[in-house]
Amino acid sequence: MALQRLNPGKFFAQFLTRALAAALLFSPSAAFAIYTQEVDLETGDGQEIPTSSISFEANDGSTVTVEEDDDDDGIALIFPGDRSVPGTLIIDRPGGPAIRIPVPVARPGEKIVVNVPNETATVLRDPSGPGDGSRSPRVTISLLGGYGTVDAPSVGTGVLIEPGGERFAAELDDSIGVPFGGLSLAIPVGPGAVNIFGGYGEASDDIFTSTPAGGSIDVGFVNTDFAPSGSTGLFLGNAGLDTVLARDVSVFTFGGSYSFPLGGPPESSGGFLGVASFEFSRTEQDIAGVVTSPSFGADISSTIVQEASDRYITFGIGPKYKGSDPSGFYYFVGAQGLLVHHKGELDSNQIVVCNLCGGPDQAFTLSVSDSRDGISFGARAKAGFGFDLGSGTSIGAYGFAEYYDERGKIVNPQTGDDLFIRNQPTALGSQSAFNYGAAAVLTVGL
Repeated sequence: MALQRLNPGKFFAQFLTRALAAALLFSPSAAFAIYTQEVDLETGDGQEIPTSSISFEANDGSTVTVEEDDDDDGIALIFPGDRSVPGTLIIDRPGGPAIRIPVPVARPGEKIVVNVPNETATVLRDPSGPGDGSRSPRVTISLLGGYGTVDAPSVGTGVLIEPGGERFAAELDDSIGVPFGGLSLAIPVGPGAVNIFGGYGEASDDIFTSTPAGGSIDVGFVNTDFAPSGSTGLFLGNAGLDTVLARDVSVFTFGGSYSFPLGGPPESSGGFLGVASFEFSRTEQDIAGVVTSPSFGADISSTIVQEASDRYITFGIGPKYKGSDPSGFYYFVGAQGLLVHHKGELDSNQIVVCNLCGGPDQAFTLSVSDSRDGISFGARAKAGFGFDLGSGTSIGAYGFAEYYDERGKIVNPQTGDDLFIRNQPTALGSQSAFNYGAAAVLTVGL
């Protein structure tokens, strides 16, 4: 039987190429980005200082425009890019030396208050916050690519009969490495931001085993259910056994989250956020396996085709801390508790050929369907770092780990007793799953 194989590398390259093209289509708008910072001037005597006598020297050498703030008695500093930078506010005085006041960095949700007589500048939280008309909300799009390990419970077929008992002739591992790509869109809403995201990954693995004829090991295969005659499988003695088993796994997720400051706007160096999320995700396994004997050729064979899917609707909530410094370096760490609705489904077909058998057992197909549906729980942790390159562009990386209390498991009979005594045909079982991985991220402001 020919087994169709997936090409994860080709898919991943196509995904990133198309996603990057979409990002470049919109990115030219980022080149015209500006950031407006409010500055309140306290003169002590109530006199206004003409804007024409005020200038600002940025520490990084960038050109900063000083304008009158129409909504206040202060001024507005117009920075290129998407954030303010530290510098020196210069106030010219007729007949005297200019006043030079060091000004620190202020973040969104903060304003600068300058005490002119004391020649000091202080960063304070701005109750009006982002979106008060002094600055434009920024939408960002992020492209990511990474590699993760996904728990895909093991599945086996064929039987080796040894003195110590019976075991599968071929069995796949209980996890698989999956390259993945994703896309997200962040939109400022109220005091926080909405993030809409989606991602996809796929991978394949397989195993081939061969037991030579004439040895000390007896072989055979167990049916996934009772044969038409009521038999549980075929015992072939030491006739030898060739077994191939292959699996394709795909992972898809789509959802959204809302992050918001806890306890007011964060300080310039960082602060805590609350994050609430909702997502739909799906993990699918396609299994194909063939069992033959070199002693019987095409006269005896067993072919299985099995599909198992896990679908999750997940609600998550938890804290996140994000810190940064004026150089543009940032980091974050967060965790969520998950409430999960899990639905698992299994479709299994086994085609048995035994030209040496009698009556209805010469050729038949066994079909089994099963499902699970219920509420479970999980947990997720995520941490990362990056560098803000200005104009809404940043690069970074993160790692993640997540736990799900339930993941569907294909349970095939391993011995004849599983059917004859325990009456357990192929079914969809369940076990916990632990996934982890890492990714690189490119973010562009629109």
